[in-house]
Amino acid sequence: EKQMKALVTAVENGYYEIPKRITADDLARKQGQPRSTLEEHIRKAESKIVLAMAPYMMMYARVPENPLMNKTKAAGATVGGRMLKQVAMQMASKNKNA
Repeated sequence: EKQMKALVTAVENGYYEIPKRITADDLARKQGQPRSTLEEHIRKAESKIVLAMAPYMMMYARVPENPLMNKTKAAGATVGGRMLKQVAMQMASKNKNA
C-alpha cells in the first residue's frame, strides 16, 4: 500500500515526466517523509511492475540473443535466473506475510 501510494503520487505530481515537474526531495517533503523512504517505496513498486512485465517484454523484444541467458560479470548468473529468483523471493515473502 505504501509503495502504491508513493508511485501514484509520483506520477500525479510529474516525477516521471521529462523534465520532471517535481524532485524526490520535494515529493518526500510533500508526503512528510524522508527522501530515502520515498525512494525506497518507489523502487520497490517499480521493481514489482518490471518483474511482472518482464515475461511479456521478453516475448516481444526483438533482440539477436535471448536476453534471459545473458550473464553479467558482477552477478555471475543469467538474467532469467536472477529474475526468477527475485519473483520466487517476492512470492515467498507474500506467503509469509499472509
